[in-house]
Amino acid sequence: MIKYFRKIRQRLLTDNKFSKYLLYAIGEIILVVIGILIALQINNWNAEQKIKKEEIGILNNLLESLYSAKEQSDIDIFKENQLKESLIVALGKNSNKNKLGINSMSDSLFYDVLWNSNPNLPVLSSYSDIKNTGKIGIITNRSIRENFTNLELTLTGLTSLVKDRLTLQQMRIDDIIVNDVNFVRLLKSMEPSIKIYNESQNNYNLILNNQKTRNSLALKLSLTYAVIKYRHELRDEIDDLIQLVEVELKREQ
Repeated sequence: MIKYFRKIRQRLLTDNKFSKYLLYAIGEIILVVIGILIALQINNWNAEQKIKKEEIGILNNLLESLYSAKEQSDIDIFKENQLKESLIVALGKNSNKNKLGINSMSDSLFYDVLWNSNPNLPVLSSYSDIKNTGKIGIITNRSIRENFTNLELTLTGLTSLVKDRLTLQQMRIDDIIVNDVNFVRLLKSMEPSIKIYNESQNNYNLILNNQKTRNSLALKLSLTYAVIKYRHELRDEIDDLIQLVEVELKREQ
């Protein structure tokens, strides 16, 4: 093809048809420019397809992490509600606001009251990896990016509350375990093989009438209410993100 064009140019020059040669040269330049533009468009299209393919992969990974985080959130909410009810019973009331007697307290229940701190948090490893590699901008849907930012803020707030409750556990609740309770009897409910024949029973009426103990448990209950609120908010935001990502993936198909 190049040889063919060269022959045409040479013939026009030989025949002294300079004006026609000039027009031909201009036409040839236009064809070359058009070819370059077409090649650039093809390259851009290929690059866009590559980025789109990467975006779909990122969204699928995020969706998998969101499913896992939702499942973990449901488990954690269930555990938090169990802890909340146990603390309410320990402070002398059930969910119906009726006073409970000492017979309502058992070693297994008091073990949960003292020991349960549920430090678990949903893990969004895919989002962390994408954010750390700077690829979050590949996600073209602005709502998805903004919702992940809001989710991250909620998770930060939840993390802070869970840490506060752990600090309370270490500074106040553990003192109750060491100083005021026969913890061996409580472990029996978790590990049946432990022998407790010679272990003294816990006087929960005496233990739970101590104001410092009640204040520590009340503070733990207060933090648990706050943790439950944040866990519900987090779970709802995860649900919203799942819907957004699913819709976006269907649109890309």
